[in-house]
Amino acid sequence: MPSNTGMLSNQEFLDFFFEASLNGWVGNAPEVILSEMPGFKVINYPKYGWAKMKGWFYRNAYSVNRETKMSAGFTNIWKDGEHQFIAGYGGHYPKEAIDFLKEALRDAYHRKTFVGGRARAYENRDYRYKMDPLTHPYPQLILPEEFFLQGTAVTQFSGTEVIVDIKLKKIVGWHNCWCASIF
Repeated sequence: MPSNTGMLSNQEFLDFFFEASLNGWVGNAPEVILSEMPGFKVINYPKYGWAKMKGWFYRNAYSVNRETKMSAGFTNIWKDGEHQFIAGYGGHYPKEAIDFLKEALRDAYHRKTFVGGRARAYENRDYRYKMDPLTHPYPQLILPEEFFLQGTAVTQFSGTEVIVDIKLKKIVGWHNCWCASIF
């Protein structure tokens, strides 16, 4: 059996994930455009980028199609140059729901609730956010959902998040989301 000496702990990962996420897109961090990723906006945390690769490094990149307004993106996390985590999301949110989406995610990150890197549920007077986890085809490979909700385990996750306009009683935006740790 391999030794786990020097292996990354879930708590160490989660501490960095929440710090980086709060200082990323939901924190309105500066976005850069990279020539090798046309159409994408990129947020790095810490801001020094790839050059140092000592300690933790977070990169969130997303794009929005100008014609369809569909969006997609991904988040990657490395520690000491070793890839540890990847998450992806794609769907559509209207511009008027983006601030609420940031609010819902920011709330989850402040509460240190890990649901595949997104939020579980959140509501204000205008909108309601909800994540519906998908049933994994091989449930023996992943931990039960309640571990994700308690923020104690990071393995694999997939689900669909929606934002509902409360007054209209209508879904106004959604993303399919997934993540996997590789530590």
